[in-house]
Amino acid sequence: MGLDENLLRAKLTYILNLTIMDQDLKNEFDRIDQRFDTLIEFLRQNFPTKAELTEELETLRSDIATKAELRLLTNSIDAYAKIAKDYFQEVTVLGAPVSRMKLGLSQQQPNSALNTNLNLSEALRRARAGVTSPAFLLAARKNVHGS
Repeated sequence: MGLDENLLRAKLTYILNLTIMDQDLKNEFDRIDQRFDTLIEFLRQNFPTKAELTEELETLRSDIATKAELRLLTNSIDAYAKIAKDYFQEVTVLGAPVSRMKLGLSQQQPNSALNTNLNLSEALRRARAGVTSPAFLLAARKNVHGS
């Protein structure tokens, strides 16, 4: 055997080893490609596309109130709050004179219906407190029935 034969054998062994390694690498790359294909298919099935996301965002934006709509709503709420505040202030301001008028009328007209209501209120208060003199109850009854 000569040098050329040994060199030829070494080259042949090297080429065979490269072919086997190339085949192993090719198989490995095929498995990686298959895994990537599986991953890409999974992503396509489970994640939305850019067009789908854009469409969904536009739908959400159409449901959100604009600044002008919020300003109108705020102004309406403020107007109703002012009306309620004015009403309660008016009731409070008018309440005191009405109470004074009621007291004045009851003092001027002892047999009036207003006074009768006051006497009945007093009778109930005394009855709850345990103060029930027969004379007072008879006077309250006399005012109610007008006898």
